[in-house]
Amino acid sequence: MLDNSTVERLRAMKMNAFASELERQLEDSGSYSQLGFDERLGLLVDSEWNRRQSNKLNRYIRNACG
Repeated sequence: MLDNSTVERLRAMKMNAFASELERQLEDSGSYSQLGFDERLGLLVDSEWNRRQSNKLNRYIRNACG
C-alpha cells in the first residue's frame, strides 16, 4: 500500500512525528476529510516541528542538570 511505504520512508528519514501523525490521519480519515491539502500538510509539519522542539528542550534540560 502506498500509505505504508510513505510512512516507512518518513521513519527512515527520521521524521517519526510526521509519520505518526500521517498514520493517525489515515486511521481517522473522517475527521480530516473536511480539511484541504494545505491544512493537513500543516498539521503534519507542526507535529514534526513540535516533537523536535520538545526533544531539543529536553536535551537542554538534561545537559543542564547532568
